[in-house]
Amino acid sequence: MVKAYLRYDGQNSIGVITSRECNIVVNNAGTLALTGCMEAVGVWNLRQGTQVRALKTAKASDRVTHLCLQKSKRPICGVGYSDGTVRLWNYDEAVVLQTLQGHRSGVSC
Repeated sequence: MVKAYLRYDGQNSIGVITSRECNIVVNNAGTLALTGCMEAVGVWNLRQGTQVRALKTAKASDRVTHLCLQKSKRPICGVGYSDGTVRLWNYDEAVVLQTLQGHRSGVSC
């Protein structure tokens, strides 16, 4: 039998590794994985199994829906959001390089 604790309300999410709507990408060296973690992108060290950094803007409110890595050796990731925005991130420095808007709905591929 499961006991319900109705007086507790989950205000925040703790320990999110990935969102189910978003894909997971791995860098060319196979050392880092990037995952959509609700409004942020988690950058994970695969050898240590730890989160290295989170890519999130100050006014982030829309979910990450798709990730795409650049094929070159430069650490650039395209991130699609549920509001139709696409941001290009330097995931080594956690810096937004460019913000693109033009999708009418969430980015799916």
